[in-house]
Amino acid sequence: MMRIVKPEILDSLPFNHPDALLNRRDLRRIHSCFRTFSWFSQTLATHLKSFKVTPPILEIGAGEGDLIRFLEKSGNKIDGLDLVPASSGRSEGSQWFQADIFTFQDWTDYPVIMANLILHQFQEADLKTLGERIQQSRLCIFNEPLRTRFHQLSYRGFARLMRMNHVSRHDGEVSIQAGFYGQELPLLLGLRNSDWEWSIGSTVTGFYRCVGRRK
Repeated sequence: MMRIVKPEILDSLPFNHPDALLNRRDLRRIHSCFRTFSWFSQTLATHLKSFKVTPPILEIGAGEGDLIRFLEKSGNKIDGLDLVPASSGRSEGSQWFQADIFTFQDWTDYPVIMANLILHQFQEADLKTLGERIQQSRLCIFNEPLRTRFHQLSYRGFARLMRMNHVSRHDGEVSIQAGFYGQELPLLLGLRNSDWEWSIGSTVTGFYRCVGRRK
């Protein structure tokens, strides 16, 4: 299925719009059902063993900070970057940057970069720019939609079964259409195999999981 990035309804809604709140509720249900946060926790635990000291970690597109709060239960210190303000439940030990990804300046402070369902929203030129910003990182952990027609149709049925909000139904299908397959994401980011070692997999539930370590 050809990759096409289309506008998502959520992007046009105020942060506290009722439909935006319901969409975030639906996302939390998806992550709980498919144990997304546990995958991040296990992946971090595996790869951080190679660091002599626990490095600073940045989640881009951190939203309300749900993933950060989950991972902090395991003792990780993770900073967040998003256009929205920090939520009231944020840990005092972490920082929150309310900024655009493409104007953020402190990339070199973070050897570890995480992203959860955000990179699919970017066109090829923006992904290339992001790759230039994070190329000095040592570890990248990404969870994105797997782009297949099968999973797009499956999501349609799953969304009806879970009685998801109309924004979640629309944006979920749009996200899958803009998702990734195979080696696409590292190639679009311009993070070359000569510099990086990539582990790329997918789940039967429709997630594209990409972990990169700088050689």
